[in-house]
Amino acid sequence: LVLWMRFRVVVSIWHFVHQLRSISRRIPQLCRFPGPLGDTPQPCTGRFFTGPGAGPFRSYAHMAAWYRNRLLVMQIFGPLTAQAKKADSYFDDSRPLVFTHQDLHMRNLMLGKDGQLWMIDWADAGFYPEWFEVLI
Repeated sequence: LVLWMRFRVVVSIWHFVHQLRSISRRIPQLCRFPGPLGDTPQPCTGRFFTGPGAGPFRSYAHMAAWYRNRLLVMQIFGPLTAQAKKADSYFDDSRPLVFTHQDLHMRNLMLGKDGQLWMIDWADAGFYPEWFEVLI
């Protein structure tokens, strides 16, 4: 891609993420609990929820407790990976949940012939901490 188109893609991704994060501010009743969008809490999916007990979580505090316990167990059985250490330092449950794609990478971005950028594969999307998008 030419430099101008690369810049346009970066700005489009930033705009997408900004729009996703604003959903919880504009429609707070949608993010009553962490996880996929639904009327009731749902099991969580994605790379941060690979073990048993990954939801449904009745509250953000419930999810944070599960996550911290999981990191504690990982520390007991061996050294933490660099990604787990990074996640542990980020876990700030005082920040609001936001809608995240949770699988944002090059394979899930498609550039149409008309220059329109498309974000695909929303299987793991839901209301999670804003930094989940950063750790991918």
